[in-house]
Amino acid sequence: MADGLEGLEEVRDDGYPIVLADGKTYQLMFDFNALCDLAPIEEELGIAEKAELDASGKLQFRFDFRHLRAKLWAGLRRYHGQQVPTLEDAGRLIPVDEFPRIARQVDIAFEQALLGKKGAPQAGGEQEEAAQTGPSSTTGP
Repeated sequence: MADGLEGLEEVRDDGYPIVLADGKTYQLMFDFNALCDLAPIEEELGIAEKAELDASGKLQFRFDFRHLRAKLWAGLRRYHGQQVPTLEDAGRLIPVDEFPRIARQVDIAFEQALLGKKGAPQAGGEQEEAAQTGPSSTTGP
């Protein structure tokens, strides 16, 4: 697909893989703690998520650069909190020329976590060969 989502893989306990500006694959995890971390930022910045179900039952999110950065930061905290401690650090990992791909992957991972769906955005193509950071691929408990 031209949108950078070449396929989906089964949701794993180690999160959703995403390749960011430094060429490394990170793991997004939108667990309850990530949602709690995101809430005060949304309130402070006045960027509460605006989402509606479309006719096919998919969540459609309103786009906001600040919200993308905040969601990426919250999703990275579980496995990469020390590497990405601030919103600004998360923002540095979003390549300007690839922000539509990053936004789609973050939104899909976020939606799947909220709705409990199986599948996660996959890094795809040559990006899968990028250096891996975070937990190694493991099976669930």
